[in-house]
Amino acid sequence: MLEHRVTVDGSQGVAADLVWRAGSPVIEEPRFTRLVDGRPILDYTRITQFGFWSGWIDIDGTRIEIAPDTLGCRDRSWGVRGGSGLPGPATVPQFHWLWVPTILDDLCAHVAVNEDGDGRAWHRSGAIAGRLDAPSLDEALDDSRVRRTTRSEVDLVWSPGTRWMSSATVRHEQWRDDEIEITYEPVLRFQMSGIGYLHPEWGHGSWHGELAETRDSIDLASVDPADPTMVHIQQVCRATSGERSGVGVFEQLVIGPHAPSGFSGLTDGAA
Repeated sequence: MLEHRVTVDGSQGVAADLVWRAGSPVIEEPRFTRLVDGRPILDYTRITQFGFWSGWIDIDGTRIEIAPDTLGCRDRSWGVRGGSGLPGPATVPQFHWLWVPTILDDLCAHVAVNEDGDGRAWHRSGAIAGRLDAPSLDEALDDSRVRRTTRSEVDLVWSPGTRWMSSATVRHEQWRDDEIEITYEPVLRFQMSGIGYLHPEWGHGSWHGELAETRDSIDLASVDPADPTMVHIQQVCRATSGERSGVGVFEQLVIGPHAPSGFSGLTDGAA
């Protein structure tokens, strides 16, 4: 929970040696449980932890140095996710998912929201934690350092023709403390297909034998936002909350109908 090292050997033209150091307590998100027609489709949980990266990445001979104390986070989930071939009647796919870890000057904030097609939340969680400098293991695992919000709301504006956010505001209500409002301005877009999510061949968690690897390059300027394999994204954002500033990651996956957003088809974009 305090330090992780990631190395990549460069066999696909990408090499790296990165170290992540903890900068917050571990935030365990409440359990995600989703039933469809009485069948469990999702039953899992996740931890999210904020921290700092250092090291380097090399892509085809171009080396990128990661300055010490570069802000970042990590997460790890475990449990059951339903796959293809489940019994039951065919239905129009529908999934709405927002996941927003944020690190500011003196605190870390997090929110996760799942909604059905009518906009009713079947999962909503939020948390606030102070930043820690070189925490001990006991400090990293101390859940009393994590303040669970009484409610966390996400208001976002979709970019026309897409299911990608153009701006957003998150409001965290706290028990016996001031509300924290954070605004988000996207800076970079990352296609989650690049790490397997919704990938037609290298789907997240699919089995390819004991060892298999490949490389995928995506031209962001040429991505069709209506392509079902490209709907799922994370955006690196400038985050601002009053005098505080920092960085947030705004993950979005909205497939199928979502009435509050005006979506009625599988991947139709915002008006």
